[in-house]
Amino acid sequence: MTSPKAAYDSSSVGLPLSREEKSVSVPLLGVVMLLPRALDARLQRETGHSLHEYQVLLWLSVSEGGRQHMTALAEAAHVTPSHLSRLAARLERRGALKRLPSPDDARSVLAELTDTGRQLLAEAAPVYRAALRQLVFDQLPESDMEGFGRLNDSVLAALRANGTVPTAMEPALGNGTKVDEAGSGAQRL
Repeated sequence: MTSPKAAYDSSSVGLPLSREEKSVSVPLLGVVMLLPRALDARLQRETGHSLHEYQVLLWLSVSEGGRQHMTALAEAAHVTPSHLSRLAARLERRGALKRLPSPDDARSVLAELTDTGRQLLAEAAPVYRAALRQLVFDQLPESDMEGFGRLNDSVLAALRANGTVPTAMEPALGNGTKVDEAGSGAQRL
């Protein structure tokens, strides 16, 4: 496996994909597009919460003090600010979060995870984990799991180098090292 390049490399622009790259790229695109849809459907069916709601609660749970600026939260949850506003309103009605003015900037709004939000996240996490196992991990022989983890770490490293990983996601993603069950909020997935 080659190491990720530190920044975008324009030397490959316009070059066709190799046969090996082509054989991987279409299934990869399918996974990137279809896995979130499948996770969302499972969460909706079994918990009544969307994948985006789950992500918002997750990112808040790993943020310092359970708080995050709404703009950073929107970026981490991969939604537009207006979509996050609607998500936050739904979660606020359920008592899962509250919105507060930022003490640092009167124009900014913070989202804060509540005890109810922590409970909703705890209830949804087993459903999310079961769906991930069924759709991803059960498809991998155990002997491939470590290599799959290294592959994901390498892709994340390239995305970080490219400036693609939102800062608000960093606490959940960690630095590519393995985290024990008691350590990080990422284990609450």
